Formats: sequence, C-alpha cells, structure tokens
Amino acid sequence: MDDNAKLAYLGPGYTLFFMSLKYAIAFLTFFFLFVGIYELSSNASGTYCSSDPNCYKGFALILSMYNSSNDPKALGTQQWLNLVLIVILIVMLQLMRRAKRATAAECDERDISASDYTLMVENIPRDKGLNQKEELRKLFEELEPFEDDDKKIGFKVTKINLTYNLNELTK
Repeated sequence: MDDNAKLAYLGPGYTLFFMSLKYAIAFLTFFFLFVGIYELSSNASGTYCSSDPNCYKGFALILSMYNSSNDPKALGTQQWLNLVLIVILIVMLQLMRRAKRATAAECDERDISASDYTLMVENIPRDKGLNQKEELRKLFEELEPFEDDDKKIGFKVTKINLTYNLNELTK
C-alpha cells in the first residue's frame, strides 16, 4: 500500500479517492501516449483543410479528425488504435477494481472502531421484574463458542446499553 494508506484511520473513502485520482492520471497519460500522439500528428499532417475553401485554418480544426478525412489509411489506423485502447481500458479498469477492493479491505481492517465489536439485539421482552442487562450478559456469555481459523471464540460482554424504541414516536 502507498502513502495514501496513512489516511486509513479516516476510513477507506479518502484512500480510495486519492487512489482513483492516481489511476485517472495514469489512464489519461497512457491514452495520450498510446493514441493521442499518433492521432494529433496524423491529423496535423492531413491536407483536407488546404483543399476546402470553407475550412477555417485554425489550430483546433487543423488538429481535428476533419483535417485528415481524405486519408482513409490514417482514419483506419486511428479506429484500430481506438479499438485496442478500449480493450486495454477494460482490462485496466478490472485491475483497478481489484486493487480498490484490496485497499478498501485493508483500510477497513486497520480502522478499528466500536462497530467492529458491537451487536444490536432487537425485540427484547419487557418484563418489569427482570434485570435486562444482567439477563442479556448471561445469555451471550453462555453461548456455545464457535471456531474461526481453528480457534475457539466465545463472547465476552463488556458493556450493555439499552436504547429506547422511537418507532412509536415517529408515527
């Protein structure tokens, strides 16, 4: 992971934003080097604007595809380069997706928050005679441990917070 991983404590969003920015710059540079230079040079060496009296000889029009429209070989080459570029783009985007998923997983693993260790239980019976906090503590601590990577993991309850059900008030 690169220097953007130092922002992982803020969550994966910041790291992934700067990663996307780097990929976008790399894509644009690759596009320009692979296709852009050839297209600009073939369009600039085109002769259509010199034979058309209605063609305005400006910078943008001379570098456009319009100027090379009487050269079928240059147009065919540009189309093939664009097709190859699209295929390469599809592969590059898939590689970027894989890298982003790995980065997001690593950032999430580094960012330890209360939600990683929190369990929400709903529909608890409301008997007046029960100590709900103590009953919940017993219930979860007495659960059968489960195995994860050949280790037995049980529940250790450190704190129980009872919240109010506000659904009735919002109706």
